[in-house]
Amino acid sequence: MKKFNALPLLALAAILWASTGCTPTSKQPKPADERAAIAALLDRWHQAASQADSSVYFGALVPDSAVFIGTDDTERWTTEAFRTWSRPHFQNGKGWTFRPQDRKIGLDAQTAWVDERLDSPHMGACRGTAVLRKINGEWKIALYSLSFSVPNPRADAVMEALKIPEFPADNR
Repeated sequence: MKKFNALPLLALAAILWASTGCTPTSKQPKPADERAAIAALLDRWHQAASQADSSVYFGALVPDSAVFIGTDDTERWTTEAFRTWSRPHFQNGKGWTFRPQDRKIGLDAQTAWVDERLDSPHMGACRGTAVLRKINGEWKIALYSLSFSVPNPRADAVMEALKIPEFPADNR
């Protein structure tokens, strides 16, 4: 009886395994863990705004390229422009407060998208929409857009109110 030599068969199996992309990879974070990290980042970001902590607030943004879109039609802030505008407010300890009430997070490997209902003592019901990017293993806010929430039954009244020119600068 002939002896069976398994070495050539093992070598062939190793070659096939490597060529099909079944090489070991680093462990990918689970989506639930990624969502928790994103939620924690946004919670810290909102808290930093409330506490006028510019270091934490701007540290949560993609450096040099993030955009913040405010509620006014003219508010499209780059990171540096928003930092400059907010500096006197933060230096005086007067930030802004938005408390998340409900948040939905979608994601893929390097990008996340968020919509969240917010409550603000100053502005009432609002909505925030964000796009985040994962940079060097850390989530950062690339785009955040803040808007007022207007219940549909009140939309006509709001639209009419917006037509009233209270200030010359409002005539667009």
